[in-house]
Order: sequence, then structure tokens, then C-alpha cells
Amino acid sequence: MRTASATATIGVNSDNSDPIILDTSCSHFSVGAAMVEVVNGAPAKLQYSYDNPQTPAASITWHDHGTATGKTATFDVGALAAPCTMVRLALTAGVAGSFRLDVCQYG
Repeated sequence: MRTASATATIGVNSDNSDPIILDTSCSHFSVGAAMVEVVNGAPAKLQYSYDNPQTPAASITWHDHGTATGKTATFDVGALAAPCTMVRLALTAGVAGSFRLDVCQYG
């Protein structure tokens, strides 16, 4: 089992956490995630990508998770159904605050 965390903090402008790179070589891809409010409930969303983690950051295509968008309080995302290469948090408004993304991968 592998666990990882990333924090996205916002001051005046929107910001994103560093991506958490997932292990796609597992025999059974199983990832759980939780968005944990740290300060002030700045609106946040979970994003995932299928791109190669070696791709330059500006060229990565990010997809919004279907139910984990616009969250302002701690939210249990649950299991990620599709095998993706990385996940991150994106803060979506210029409200000061921060969120932490906790990820647990096993398989």
C-alpha cells in the first residue's frame, strides 16, 4: 500500500497542488482519495490525468472528477474507478484558504 498527500494553498489567485503520480503497473488498480479542508474552505476540485507524468506541466490535460468539484469542506472522494496516471487538487476561486489531498493506492 502506498499513501501520499499534496496541499493546495490559495492567497489571492487560484492555485493547484503538485500532482501525485500513481503507480499504473499494479496488477489491480485501486486508489482512494479524500479532500481535507485545512483553512477557510476555499472552493476546490479533484482533477486526474491520463497523460505521461514526464509531459511538461503546461501540456498536461486535466479532467475534473465528476462529484469532487466546488467543495468547500472535507469530502471523501472514495475510489477512483478509472486507472489514471496522476491526481491533483485545483483551487477554483480567489478565496484565501487551503485543502489537502490524501491518496491511498493499493493493488
